[in-house]
Amino acid sequence: MMRILMSGKIFLVVLFLLSNALYVEALSIYDIQYTEDPTGDSPLVGQTVDCAGGVVLHKFLGGKTKLAIYDPANPSGWGGIFAVTTGTEFAEVEVGDVVSFTSMLVEEYRGNTQLVYGPGSAFSKLSTSALPSPLVVSPSDIAYPVDAGHSSELYEAMLVQVQDVTVAALDQGKNADNYALQNVNGTCWATDYYIGAELGGATYHPYVQAGAQLDSVTGIIEQYTRNEWDYYQLCTRTINDVVVPEPVSILLLGVGGSLICRRRRGR
Repeated sequence: MMRILMSGKIFLVVLFLLSNALYVEALSIYDIQYTEDPTGDSPLVGQTVDCAGGVVLHKFLGGKTKLAIYDPANPSGWGGIFAVTTGTEFAEVEVGDVVSFTSMLVEEYRGNTQLVYGPGSAFSKLSTSALPSPLVVSPSDIAYPVDAGHSSELYEAMLVQVQDVTVAALDQGKNADNYALQNVNGTCWATDYYIGAELGGATYHPYVQAGAQLDSVTGIIEQYTRNEWDYYQLCTRTINDVVVPEPVSILLLGVGGSLICRRRRGR
């Protein structure tokens, strides 16, 4: 009888150890994104991971469906990541959903760390959440040109805002659809390509004109690295992400917002 009891105890211990060995804790966005590599690449590139995820900040429909996911546990940096699929898996996902992922491939695409949905991948909608306020940064924090250490990398896929800026130049970047925002602290680049449909295919938000003074511009940070290009861009999510001083706003509304906006070039 004693031998049977001992065998049973040993079996339970072995079963416990095996179950712990098989259990893989989901990684946080920080675990996947944080890097000291000056290129900004995730140390987990090429690995398949489970991710605890976060709240969906934005959903972009293009050649791929792209979600910008935010973890409120890291509001000052390394708290955002993109999740992408070429299929229809994210069709029912909405901004404000809290989602987690399993068996997602970590990939670097044009400078951005992203979780790629593939065979065996899955995601769960856990709840919904209010969106966070944007993190206020200086243009120098997401500066153009990029510094050698890619110090803007910690803001990738996060919702940020620059304030009290002037539109210093248009027709910047690979697709000539970026615009430079400048104040005494530095210069950064922004783009309205996320909201092209909302703008009726125009390249720029109606308030974005050379020399225009803007109270604030809010958006998701993306990196664009391809061929000779390497820059970070603040991507507006809605037409409300560009805010001008009140008298200017009233004037533009008074003339029906009838501004000449450049037509979008192919992306």
